[in-house]
Amino acid sequence: MKYQSILYAGFVIAPLIGSYIVKNLSMDLLWYIIGASHILGAVIFARIPEKFKPAKTTVKKALKNNWQTTKKGFKHIKKTRNLMLVIGAGIFASIALMAEDGWTPLMVDTVGFPVESIGYFISALAAVMIFIPLLASKIKDEKKALMFLTSMQLILLLGTLFIKEGRFIIAASLFVVPEMFRGLKRPILEHYFQKLIPSKIRATTTSIESMIYTGINTVIVIIAGALMDVFPIQYVIGCSSIFFIGSIICFSKLKEKKQKN
Repeated sequence: MKYQSILYAGFVIAPLIGSYIVKNLSMDLLWYIIGASHILGAVIFARIPEKFKPAKTTVKKALKNNWQTTKKGFKHIKKTRNLMLVIGAGIFASIALMAEDGWTPLMVDTVGFPVESIGYFISALAAVMIFIPLLASKIKDEKKALMFLTSMQLILLLGTLFIKEGRFIIAASLFVVPEMFRGLKRPILEHYFQKLIPSKIRATTTSIESMIYTGINTVIVIIAGALMDVFPIQYVIGCSSIFFIGSIICFSKLKEKKQKN
């Protein structure tokens, strides 16, 4: 939760710098700055001392052990109903949000928001989002919270179907509020997911989850791009949000184990 808050703090600064460069200098400079930031990040990571010392082994043994652990991870996911439901909910959510990259052109081209001001808008959102993940620790009933937050995302994103030119406040609200719900939902979902996995295979199972989502996103991003080239962006955003219904159904089927007295 703290990790996500720190990330959002970075998102407050970066868009402000980007907006200043776009408005006063040249957008082309962004490519050089982004490249330099990646190099700087790599240098910083390389200088971080690593306390974990892996056991000495051969490549063959490492691959064999990794394969065995991966099989255990897949087996655990398959036999754990709640894990299957959480991953299913995540897949539906990925499809529902497949057109999220269309928000910037929607705000600029449809609503008429100045392109150089997008950075200020994103920074303001990130400033609010710093504190949103911290609220997740106050949530007691994770199942109900996930269902409620997902339902609100669905309802609000359906509102994008009715966005018109010049309605900036409405458009901004339909972007910001669902993002706040998403920011609150993410740590709740991650905590719930992690507690379903034994510690010995937690890293592997989490990697399998990421692999599944990466594969799904690789396909749906291409589909979303094709759809946004044919249909108005707001319709793609609004209509795809209907897939949140699948997430809600998955969350509704989660069952908590009753603790024995």
